[in-house]
Amino acid sequence: MRIIQLIFLTGIVSFSCTHGVDTSPVEARKLLAVSTIISTLDTVLTAEVYQGQPLGKLIGDSLAVVPDAVVRISSEGREVVLTYEPSNRRYQAVNPFREAEDGAVFHLEVVSASGDRVTAQSRLPPKPQVPVIDGEMIGEVHNPSLRSFKFLSYWENPKYLDIALSLNNYITGEPIKDGKTFVNTDHQYAPAEGIREQKRCFVTMGIHCAHWALLMADLYRATGQESYKERAVQTMNFLTYHLQPDGKMLVGVDHEHEKGAWAFNQFWFSCHIKPNLYLIEFLSYFPKLAPGTENHILSASSGIRQVSYTAKQVSFQATKTGSARIKLSFTPTEILVDNKKTSSDTWRFDHKTGLLEVRYPEGQVAVW
Repeated sequence: MRIIQLIFLTGIVSFSCTHGVDTSPVEARKLLAVSTIISTLDTVLTAEVYQGQPLGKLIGDSLAVVPDAVVRISSEGREVVLTYEPSNRRYQAVNPFREAEDGAVFHLEVVSASGDRVTAQSRLPPKPQVPVIDGEMIGEVHNPSLRSFKFLSYWENPKYLDIALSLNNYITGEPIKDGKTFVNTDHQYAPAEGIREQKRCFVTMGIHCAHWALLMADLYRATGQESYKERAVQTMNFLTYHLQPDGKMLVGVDHEHEKGAWAFNQFWFSCHIKPNLYLIEFLSYFPKLAPGTENHILSASSGIRQVSYTAKQVSFQATKTGSARIKLSFTPTEILVDNKKTSSDTWRFDHKTGLLEVRYPEGQVAVW
């Protein structure tokens, strides 16, 4: 597991809410908020500069942006001036600090056109030590940021299972707001379990339901307990009620109990595309749910493209070494990579479920 080194530099002019510090009235327009992140892994530095507005004034972030400030970041005698980019309303510049050593000190200075000035300082933390974990890693964690529970499937360590169960207990058993947990069954599709987004936006959303259903699937794979499977399938089934005739996915469908400003009978790109991807991934956990008369690639650990299906063949281009789970309507007899037959120990077919599990190198893969 690799931890990205990040430094957060934030500056606010002439204002403090720290306990014991006296504050004096300051004109709103003299209040600046600056946010920037410095990482030795980023090729571009970015910064955002906002100007305060009078209390009671409604204003969007685009109108609060300060486009004419001078933004400088310096370290170890090297300085870079960031240029304002109107398309994303940020200041940016090529990152010259990618070779910075541990402990390097960075200085931020922002000067507005009216002369107001913000300064901040931060230090690059030491590189994190490589964690030592008992057990053996199996498979490939190709998207570890997706969810913490994902590690359950890849690490043979009971500690991870304990942590995952504890996290799930927090989701399902800890009152978050008004005595309610993140799990919601107070809707017209009860008893299906929906998942609320957060404390402030305490609304059931399809994307979070799908996310949690995958967590339940991970727990089922790790423990074999049928209750996790039942909850996973029920919640993912609830997600299907978000699907509209035109193929779009609603943000939320709980119209009867969440009317008004928080009834998300809307379409958001992030809440549309992700649930569809989660649904596809979900089928790799429970291949019996996939159509038995069709061929489908349910999951792949590496990038694949040029996928082709026929009645008795599935083929695709593997961009690198990986593995895939494929639901087949036929019994495979051989697998070719770049027209060469592969060893029988690189694939396994379950006649009961129609699931093919195959490992492959980079190249053109064909299942016959």
